[in-house]
Formats: sequence, C-alpha cells, structure tokens
Amino acid sequence: MKVDDITLMAYVDGELDIEERREIERELDDSPDLAERIELFRASSLPYHDAFAQQKLPPVPESLTRKIAELSSARMRARPRRAPGPAPT
Repeated sequence: MKVDDITLMAYVDGELDIEERREIERELDDSPDLAERIELFRASSLPYHDAFAQQKLPPVPESLTRKIAELSSARMRARPRRAPGPAPT
C-alpha cells in the first residue's frame, strides 16, 4: 500500500476514520519507512500559533502605519477604472 503525504498528515492530525486509521497502523507493522515519515510529520506539527502568541513584539511606529495607508490609497487611485460591461442576459 502506498500512503500519500496528505493521508499521513490526516493520520497524524487524528482526522481519519477508524478504518483508514487501522489500515495505516497495519501498514506500519511492515514498513519502517512509513513509521519514519509519520514521525517527520509529527515533528512538523508544532503549535506555531501558540509560540508566536507569546512573543513580545514592539509596537508598529505611527509613521509606518501612515506610510502604508498613503501607499495603499495612492495605489487605489492609480488603478484604471473599468467601464461596466453589458448586463448579463
């Protein structure tokens, strides 16, 4: 049985139904390569959101906020306006 990465990630995330889960576990008994791939997926599924939520970042300078707003506004004004097309029939 060839197990694709999407299925393995779903297995690691606990998203497979019981039969799919059992099928992979049966395959694990005979495939050290599959076990290694699963361990790599487990190692890569870190709680990144939680890690960054604890990070203390400096406040965004007001001058940067203003500059971004100016650039965004200028870009919107520079966009060519398209005339409305014919109404759908």
